[in-house]
Amino acid sequence: MQNPATLGELLLAKGLVNPARVEAALATQTRSGGKLGQILLAEGAIAPLPLHHAIAEHLGLPFANLVDSPADAALQKPEHLGDYIRLQAIPYKREADGTLVIAACSPDDVLAEWTATHYGAHRFAVTSPYDLYWHIDTHFADVLDEHSRLALWNLAPEQSARQVLNRSQKRESIALLALLAVALYFYPSQMLYGTALCLNLFYFFALLLKGVLFYSGLAPNRSTKHPAVDTADLPVYTVLVPLHDEAESLPRLLDALDALDYPKAKLDIKLIVERSDSRTIDALKALRPRGGYQLIHVPYSLPQTKPKACNYALHFARGEFVTIYDAEDAPDPQQLRKAVAQFRASPPDVVCLQARLNYYNRDRNLLTGLFALEYASWFDHMLPGLEALRIPIPLGGTSNHFRLANLRAAGEWDPFNVTEDADLGIRIAMRKQRTAMLDSLTLEEAPARLKVWMAQRTRWVRGYMQTWLVHMRDPLALMRNMSAQAFWGFQFFVGGPCLVFLTAPFLWLFSIAWFCGLLPTDARDLGAWLLPIALFNLSFGLVLHLGFAVYIILRNGWGSLWATLPVLPFYWLLHSWAAYRAIWQLYKNPHFWEKTPHGENTTDN
Repeated sequence: MQNPATLGELLLAKGLVNPARVEAALATQTRSGGKLGQILLAEGAIAPLPLHHAIAEHLGLPFANLVDSPADAALQKPEHLGDYIRLQAIPYKREADGTLVIAACSPDDVLAEWTATHYGAHRFAVTSPYDLYWHIDTHFADVLDEHSRLALWNLAPEQSARQVLNRSQKRESIALLALLAVALYFYPSQMLYGTALCLNLFYFFALLLKGVLFYSGLAPNRSTKHPAVDTADLPVYTVLVPLHDEAESLPRLLDALDALDYPKAKLDIKLIVERSDSRTIDALKALRPRGGYQLIHVPYSLPQTKPKACNYALHFARGEFVTIYDAEDAPDPQQLRKAVAQFRASPPDVVCLQARLNYYNRDRNLLTGLFALEYASWFDHMLPGLEALRIPIPLGGTSNHFRLANLRAAGEWDPFNVTEDADLGIRIAMRKQRTAMLDSLTLEEAPARLKVWMAQRTRWVRGYMQTWLVHMRDPLALMRNMSAQAFWGFQFFVGGPCLVFLTAPFLWLFSIAWFCGLLPTDARDLGAWLLPIALFNLSFGLVLHLGFAVYIILRNGWGSLWATLPVLPFYWLLHSWAAYRAIWQLYKNPHFWEKTPHGENTTDN
């Protein structure tokens, strides 16, 4: 028979919580809704095991300790795994009379109906959600891992970077290289000047588009204020936090997550670690995060990438919306509320919101200052410009917010793409859906050492190469799935930067050699057109990027960054170095994740 006392009274009678914590939890319940036990757990007022022991007693049901008394795995069906996670329940054991015992975190009528439909006669026992997830994570790891790696490949293999070049692309590449080699052999001067001319024309239009986009981002008050959602109506929000060798970053990270202005009982925070990363796991256990956090252990498999880890954790997501924060992030505390308000006010085709990103250590040295200027240009101007022109937005690696159902329908992240965020932004556009900018800022840690910056930038350029090669397997199909401006925007903003980084040093050297009379003269008719265009691109590009930097410094009051301006051209040259490293890695090990260390990369060398 059910215990007649309320859960709060039972907890007080057992001395598991003090009256002040219960009173505060009841006040929170009045403001934001939710169950009393979940609020107490999320606020750190009680541990999971005693709470669910008390819930079992309150409901008059037995308690199932899945660690001490494991569930019978033979009763569980892999095809029902999604339901087990959604309903927070699993078949536990079968009684002598044939009745099935279901271990559930919150037995209710929905679960009872589902169980009766699939299993027949049953009764319930109460278990802790942490025990439940531990059991699923342990017994279904292979199933979850396979889905995490191959969901997109199985759904749409033509959109997966598991194969960087398919057979058709390999044949076409060989044929094109052979044709270029023959043309270069028979018409060396014409090929040299003609190629340089075409590239310079591409540079000109790319610079022109950058100027248009930056100007579009200058429009005042572009962001619309959306009506705030009442606290009681806020949905559960899943926050994915992938961690790998991040012990030093954890105290700052947990402080930033605790600072989020969102009902704690409606936060579904997943701290995602590799099972072999004992250092991070031990550091987390020592910090003892409050009850709203769930630790997800990702089993080892290849590719060992951030998107695969996020896909793995996504199986356990309970929120209507989901976002990603990196270990070093300090998001705007209001960001989740702003995201909910904007999603509620947006049409259904807006399935993703991208917050602005920048760096809290921009004053550390010249490199961090240059990186901060680049990010301010990209996230404050270029991406809003892309949104205004309905060009697909290549997402940043953090603080992008999704409608969870749409993310799953899109095939989740591509675990084989090392810029899974940019790739997902393109796939969203191919589904006739949109990404919008969110007027909220997340601060990150910029690499302060050239070696760290180079590794990170190499991975980003390699990922853009992967993304362009994957989605250009069938250009006609891509054009059918996108508007004309979206298709050409993809060429300039995903494929274009890779081309520019790879060819810029040669074009500069070519222009200097031509100007000095060091090149053949039998194609001077082409060269006469080339020199003015090359000089214009060089000067226009320099003035344009310096203009961007000056505006950003003045607008943001970043007077300490004036010293970065003289070295800005050399900063862009570093991208060419990164691009050639990316080409080598794309050939040698395309899915290798070159990790960016955090919390320890602030020494200058």
